[in-house]
Amino acid sequence: GDAEVAVLVHRSDIAGVDDGADFWVLGVDYALSKRTVAYALYSSLDNDRDANYTIGGNGTTGAFAAGAGNNPSGLSIGMKHSF
Repeated sequence: GDAEVAVLVHRSDIAGVDDGADFWVLGVDYALSKRTVAYALYSSLDNDRDANYTIGGNGTTGAFAAGAGNNPSGLSIGMKHSF
């Protein structure tokens, strides 16, 4: 059958610094046949003013570094086929 997913993660500020963030993901998959599934995921990250978390990479650095206060988002689509 078809499935949906919603995830919300919240990180609070530490020691009075405005470095918290909210991250959420919405996803759906759709069975095209018994062995083939198409899927889509949308992710959004809302950094506070001093936070620079990323959607990919490792923590606050890496290829997708957001920069303090920026709010990256991403879309993933794909298909899975079982042989």
